[in-house]
Amino acid sequence: MKPIRKTVFQEPAQSPEVVAMTERQAVSSMVSELALLGVSRTSAIGIWIALKSKPLIIFCRPKGGGKERTTLAVAKTLVNEKSEQLLKLQGHPWWATSNSNIGLMTRAQERFTSYRLRLYLEEADRSPRNNSISFAVFSKISRAELYTIFAPLHKQTQIGHMLRIPFDLVEELVRLPSNVYLLASMDLNNPGMDVGMSQSTCMLFDQVAPLEKGPYIQGRAPMHSDSLQSALFACRRFDPRAALAMAPTPGRGLDPLRPVREFLALLSRHGIRYGSELIQDAYLYIGNAWDAMGQGLFNQNPSSNTGEASNFWLQNAAMPKLSNAMRGNPDLRSDVKRLLTKQSSLNIDKKS
Repeated sequence: MKPIRKTVFQEPAQSPEVVAMTERQAVSSMVSELALLGVSRTSAIGIWIALKSKPLIIFCRPKGGGKERTTLAVAKTLVNEKSEQLLKLQGHPWWATSNSNIGLMTRAQERFTSYRLRLYLEEADRSPRNNSISFAVFSKISRAELYTIFAPLHKQTQIGHMLRIPFDLVEELVRLPSNVYLLASMDLNNPGMDVGMSQSTCMLFDQVAPLEKGPYIQGRAPMHSDSLQSALFACRRFDPRAALAMAPTPGRGLDPLRPVREFLALLSRHGIRYGSELIQDAYLYIGNAWDAMGQGLFNQNPSSNTGEASNFWLQNAAMPKLSNAMRGNPDLRSDVKRLLTKQSSLNIDKKS
């Protein structure tokens, strides 16, 4: 059977100046939209950077922290509640706990979810526009889904775009289109989650943050969802080194990777082993914190933006993946706290 030839809409290439201006307007729109949920400016910009960096994102909060609302709000901000671009999936079959045959009901839900995900990916792959985004949102996953679905899918995306969906009864591989994001919400209080997180990505919030005072990034009224999607496609970089190329080159007292090197050196002194994915995450998150013209998204001051970007990496990549090691090592916790305090004071001095 010959493969279906699809017609793809290609937008003309844009100059770096246009890409940067459009991204700043998109970030301003994202901040405005998520502020309605009480999401802070810093957290909203962090979500945008996460979308620029990886196609799989897990929103982690303590139980009852509003993570489901935030996860759906992110998707709906970009797709404007268009049903064909948003698929809601059952994360963990919590409903099965009240059934007398929990195992049978759980397997049935897993297979049904895999079947729906396969069909959705195949349909999204047929989209005539390569800059239209689709979201598959898993609600309330558990450690089981973290290990059996997100970790295997994320590992496969590092190799290519052909996926074997867990629990799928169909043997054929399915392609993960470049226009599809997989989002999930998860309670944070799961022991041992750092092992699973080493194969995944995480957006970590303690609670829905209070609104922050101060101006948003330069922009006007919220952008239309189609414009938001185009802006994200134009500026995102899933390749770590391509992302890092957007950050300023070291010089004049500014080194975007200095906080990362200090943190990794601290881990080495304590005998903590870390994988290459931690360094790759640093490249992604710190590099994608700058626009196409080298201006900071968190803060237009380069030093302040570097500090915010490194904090974002520490909070959403390093700390979740090292939670068990931190929990069992009070000396490491003290040294990490001391280092973060030192880095914060340096950032404050540079702001002034």
